[in-house]
Amino acid sequence: MTSVNLWLAFASLGLFTVMGLNAVSKACVFGVFYGGIALFGSLGAIVAGYLWKIYGFESLALFSEIGMFSMLVLLLLKRV
Repeated sequence: MTSVNLWLAFASLGLFTVMGLNAVSKACVFGVFYGGIALFGSLGAIVAGYLWKIYGFESLALFSEIGMFSMLVLLLLKRV
């Protein structure tokens, strides 16, 4: 699969997700919200793929754990 096909697949998935959810809901806010989820989810998958390819699975797992722990700390600080 070429990189152009990969980008088209991610764009198609994002458009499908946004259009499918907008058909169910009438609010534009949901479309923007889920469009952002699709966009940043695909970007995160691409970054994770490159990290795995270049540095290996262990580095990717460590990177993910650090990110999740950081978000947990931010969530706990926001609640206090």
